[in-house]
Amino acid sequence: MKIIFLVLVLLFINISNAFASSSVVINEFQVEPDGSEQWVELYNLSGSEIDLSNWIIDDGASPSTKFTIPDGEKIGASSFKVYKSGQFSFNVASPDTVKLIDNSNNLIDSKDYSKSPGENVSYSRNPDGGGIWQTATPTPGGTNGELQVNSETTDAGDVKITEIMPNPDGEEEWVELYNPNSGSVDLTGYKLDDKEGGSSPVSLNGFTINPTSYFVFSFTSSILNNEGDSVRFLDSQQNILDQVDYQDTQKGISFAKNSSGIFEKTSSPTPGTSNQISYVTSSDSQNNEEVKASATPSQTVAAKSSKTPTPTIKPSVLGEASKSTTTQTSTKSPSFTINLGDKEGSKDESSKTQGQKLEIQRWLFPAGFGLIGLAATLFSLRKFLKSE
Repeated sequence: MKIIFLVLVLLFINISNAFASSSVVINEFQVEPDGSEQWVELYNLSGSEIDLSNWIIDDGASPSTKFTIPDGEKIGASSFKVYKSGQFSFNVASPDTVKLIDNSNNLIDSKDYSKSPGENVSYSRNPDGGGIWQTATPTPGGTNGELQVNSETTDAGDVKITEIMPNPDGEEEWVELYNPNSGSVDLTGYKLDDKEGGSSPVSLNGFTINPTSYFVFSFTSSILNNEGDSVRFLDSQQNILDQVDYQDTQKGISFAKNSSGIFEKTSSPTPGTSNQISYVTSSDSQNNEEVKASATPSQTVAAKSSKTPTPTIKPSVLGEASKSTTTQTSTKSPSFTINLGDKEGSKDESSKTQGQKLEIQRWLFPAGFGLIGLAATLFSLRKFLKSE
């Protein structure tokens, strides 16, 4: 009983620590301060005090430059904590990451950025502890205030995949994303990938999607399978923000999201603009004809098609031998005239053999029945004579 109680206590402590850890977030940081050291602000979302002893604030470099929070350091409920140190070495002119790691080496929070937003400008969450990041006047140790209209970057959680081209016609595979937000989205730290366990994720570092705009990323090498695959949009922690699955492809045919949010095949790819659904007909699939992908998004792409030759049957007098002749009425839709009757060569011999078989069958069956009847009669006569 004591062992069970001890296990329950340890389990409660672990759950409490995990909950506490997830309640602390990176709330603001400055990578290019005006004549002072770089700093990072943490915020406690919970209603309880949390021990930060031996937690680490790190960057994304390898090897990284770690700052260890001193033993006994705590952050109050719904409070801020600012750490300024010369040990921080966040990149100013190139992409980097700010990481918060607990004393069990668990990654608690992180923020990727493309470069410094400028001197005396910080990256900050708004509202405090919320999901939207902005660039603003620094407020270390205080609330980040109202969301600024001219914010440089917002969270990419609302960015969605809107069109994919897994089987291009002589071009590169591409994926189209759409940013519905009123602010730009910095894609640094985000990735595009195929299905789990497939190709390596492709980094989107250095790219930004403008407000209410499309972004088209072309792969320099093929990663999407033509026989069926997935396209996934991942955040910096490899969480799936959006995913599109497809089963089969046709050359030059894209998969585009329609007005109902459902992906359909379209013969009119529109990379970088609103989707245009031009339905792929059954003849396109059966004939496996190539569909030329247009370089101009607004141009409608038409699929090539060919009609199946239609045979025309012309009867002939039975027993009259004649050669089969072909009459082509059109270069696209040829029609064939086929004479019924005896054919020359091997076909003629085949017809004669078939006729002979029919003649044999014609007399064989009656003869067989006659022999059976005769045998029955002889058998009956023999029994009668014996009885006499």
